[in-house]
Formats: sequence, C-alpha cells, structure tokens
Amino acid sequence: MTVAGILFSVLCFAQTKEQALAAVLKANASYSTVISPFKQTKTLKGLKKDDVREGTLYFSPKTSQLNMQYSKPAGNQLLINGDKLVVINGSTRTVYNAKTNQMMKTLKGTLLSCVAGKVEEAATLNKATIEYKDSDKYYVFVLTVEKPVLGGLNNVELSYSKKDGSLCIMKLTDKNSVTVYDTPVKEFNKPLDEGIFNN
Repeated sequence: MTVAGILFSVLCFAQTKEQALAAVLKANASYSTVISPFKQTKTLKGLKKDDVREGTLYFSPKTSQLNMQYSKPAGNQLLINGDKLVVINGSTRTVYNAKTNQMMKTLKGTLLSCVAGKVEEAATLNKATIEYKDSDKYYVFVLTVEKPVLGGLNNVELSYSKKDGSLCIMKLTDKNSVTVYDTPVKEFNKPLDEGIFNN
C-alpha cells in the first residue's frame, strides 16, 4: 500500500470512530432514565467456575445516579448517589466516599460514563486510549489503560446498540479477573420508583 493509501485508511478509521462516538452520545442524551435487567459474569484467574449474578439496573443520567440491585444473590447492591458509593454484599454494607477515595472515584466515574454513552469521558478518567471496532449490531470501543495502577482496570470494552445507542455489553478487565455485564433489554424514560437511589 502506498503512503497516500495508508494515510487515507487512517483518516477514514478516525472519522468512523468519531461518528460512532457522536452517535452513541447523541442517542443517550435523549434518555431521562434507563431500566435494564443485567447479567454479570466474573472470571477469576485460577478458578474453573465463573461467578454469575443477575439483577436490575436503574440509571438517571440527569442526576448521575445508578443502582444495580441484584436478584441473584438477592439483596446485593451497588449504588452510586452523589459522592457516595454503597456496596452491599450479603450482610456486609460498605460505604465509600468517592471524593476522597481515588480508586472509588474512578470506578464511579467509569460506570456512570459508560452507561451514559460518554466513552471519551471514561477514557479520560482511566487515562486510556480508544480503539473503535465496527460490527453489524454494535459500536464497539476498546479502552486500553496506558499505565494500569494496582487494583485498577487494564482495559474496558464497550458495545453499544446501533439501534438505540444503549450500552449492551461492558467488559472490565484487570490483572486478576474479567467481568462482563450484559444488558440486552432496556426501558427508557420511564419514571423510577421513589427512593430507588436511597440507601
């Protein structure tokens, strides 16, 4: 391939990525709420059996509030409300302050940005590069962290529906595990139950 041909290919790739980022951002800007059942599959190095969990995700983009309520195992929860990040695992309830805890601040921002379709914001938070992969059904973005920190993410792969722009698959990879969230079905702009973000 000639130099001109290589340059043309690079420019087309960049344009395609920018168009995909804009399409996802625009679609998600029209949603006041998102409700979605989800399946969480975590694969840990050294373990033969995956940890599979299920539940329902509630999201308010305007207020940047998110609640992942688990039905399997029942009672578990991950809640983001303001600077508070609450994790309920069995009988243990842990509250993190995302204002003072840098790792939780990054986790909180990453989850909110990814669900809201703000891919570039998620990349900035994680100091990651963005690679775009096109497919028939999805806009796929791979965020690769340039210098992973201890306990942090190595990369994030996000697949957004070409039909409605919503996040359908989120794959989080760190040093020891891979966690995949599947959210195939959504309800948009539906009023949320009062107190859904209280805990």
